[in-house]
Amino acid sequence: MMFNFDNGLDIIRAIHEPKRTGRPRKFVNDTDIIAYKEAGWSNRTIATSIGVSRSTVNRRVADLIKQGKIDPESYGYNFDNPSAAQQPRRTDKERWEYWHGPGV
Repeated sequence: MMFNFDNGLDIIRAIHEPKRTGRPRKFVNDTDIIAYKEAGWSNRTIATSIGVSRSTVNRRVADLIKQGKIDPESYGYNFDNPSAAQQPRRTDKERWEYWHGPGV
């Protein structure tokens, strides 16, 4: 692509990359999901404890299975773990600090 540097718009376009549109993606730590699955937690319980939707956890677990990081045959459901209804939910302030850092 040829830029005409006499034109100010070409310089701005060369410096700035395009903005991403749409809803920001939620960060889900794969090591947390792997640890919870090895402990026998259900996807619903993991989703409630992390603070994301079940479909997000289902998608990440499916990706981890495809990558070979989780073997679905190696873990079973642990009935001693608390149910999703008993999991503590993050408050709005905790969610904000999780994504943006404390005191922002």
